[in-house]
Amino acid sequence: MHELSDTKIRNAKPADKEYTLADGQGLSVRLQTNGTKIWLYRYRFGGKRKNISFGVFPAVTLKMAREKRHDAEMLLDQGHDPAVVREAKRQEEQKTKHIFRAVGQEWLTTKFEKEHKAKATIKREKWNLGQLNREIGDRPLCEIEPPELLTALRRVEARGRYYTVGRLRSTASRVFQFGIGAAYCTSDPTRDLKEALTKAPKGNPRPALTDPDDVGELMRRIEVYDAKNGGLVRYALKLIALTMVRPGELRNKALRIMGYDTGPGGDHCAHGFRSTASTLLNEEGAFDGDVVEAQLAHDTEEKKRRRRDEVVRRQLGKGDKNKIRGIYNRAVYWKERVRLMQHWADRVDSLRGGAPAVSRRRSAA
Repeated sequence: MHELSDTKIRNAKPADKEYTLADGQGLSVRLQTNGTKIWLYRYRFGGKRKNISFGVFPAVTLKMAREKRHDAEMLLDQGHDPAVVREAKRQEEQKTKHIFRAVGQEWLTTKFEKEHKAKATIKREKWNLGQLNREIGDRPLCEIEPPELLTALRRVEARGRYYTVGRLRSTASRVFQFGIGAAYCTSDPTRDLKEALTKAPKGNPRPALTDPDDVGELMRRIEVYDAKNGGLVRYALKLIALTMVRPGELRNKALRIMGYDTGPGGDHCAHGFRSTASTLLNEEGAFDGDVVEAQLAHDTEEKKRRRRDEVVRRQLGKGDKNKIRGIYNRAVYWKERVRLMQHWADRVDSLRGGAPAVSRRRSAA
């Protein structure tokens, strides 16, 4: 006969010490001093006395607790420990909860959207996650091993998308690193794949005009381009030509309309203005090559030497002897670069006007 009822349990009051209300067959309610009422089931397994909690009353009613006891008794009859079975089920549920797709979304929200990363960056990472989710999105993060991830990435690699594979591997690594920190997994399988994947081949140089006469013709075409629309594209192209900056999002459509092939091995593209400036300025010889390269934000021999010196100093435990440069040196060849930019602007203007090519090695004074 059952000794408990919902009413009896509900009316039970806490005491100075914990006490138990038994229902029989190992089931009881433990009343804690703070009034909490916890269901406990006591049993023997493998010759040892054990117990397992069924939850808190009244969230778990008397009827529900007795059903849980019945399920536990059936497991014992089958030779299974109810506590071990429940823990295995909990772990399996955790695996399902922490699949790659879910953790990837959590990482994106936590590390990108909440940190207000650029929209373009978030869009790129969402695309990368979408590609990865096709292959491993529904797999528990803690179960993904290097061979499985390698197989997924090689499917993309087989389509010749070597650059994409590199980006996908990088994004996957960030997700796994996030998962390690959140205790969703214990390792990053991407770290073992670097040598197993094919490196992206080096691309062909972007097309660029380097003959002074051709550059002059290009600048004359730019000067009369897009007049009916206010000249925004014309000004953008002139700005790239004069400043040598990387074009970023600027399209090559205008150059193609003018008749220039902007593809690999073609005539000239927006990025090619950098090669144009580098070639003509270096051929002219009016400025030291390091000044030109510094303006183009390329490595120079001076920069490489400074880095080597800095590596040695840091290895010896020494700080940067030049404190200002140690923060950030923005003044490399600054005066020469200012003169170079004015000189280049004048040169572009003269080429547009049809001036003859400048003789090499003349002074820029």
